[in-house]
Amino acid sequence: MAKIQKTHINGLWKIELDLIKDSRGFFCEVFRKSLLSETNYEFLPVQWNHSRSNPNVLRGFHANPWAKLIYPVGEVFIAIADIDPNSSTYKKVYTCKVSSYDCCAFFLLPMLANAYYVLGDKPIDYFYLVDKYYTEDGMRRIAWNDPELNTPWPTKAPELSNADKNSLPLSKI
Repeated sequence: MAKIQKTHINGLWKIELDLIKDSRGFFCEVFRKSLLSETNYEFLPVQWNHSRSNPNVLRGFHANPWAKLIYPVGEVFIAIADIDPNSSTYKKVYTCKVSSYDCCAFFLLPMLANAYYVLGDKPIDYFYLVDKYYTEDGMRRIAWNDPELNTPWPTKAPELSNADKNSLPLSKI
């Protein structure tokens, strides 16, 4: 049975999913609404997004005014930062490495910024369900290398989008 666990960041849960393997491959149930009841947040997804990123790509800290369920597939380093100045975990960052066989997901409430870096030599897929439709309104981009967040990235020279190259530190947002 899948299990959900609160992390040290307010509004962030890690979900360890069941992986059923056999000679054909595997099966993993990624989303079960009842599992999220432990978060006390009514998650009603309206949009499903899929991002693919190549090796050495870092997608910087993006925060949106919606909750999201993230399901990464591939070798990836994930960083999630609390950017809510009213939170007791403000400026704290949760990090972990995920492999193709970890079969885990993350549930984030609004005011958390997520970022990731592709490890290894293969692209990764990053799927996420959100409970509001995408718009630029309320979107915040924070510098991936913000010294106040002190994220232990496994690289110093990632490939970045222009938007992520020009993102500001949290103190200037």
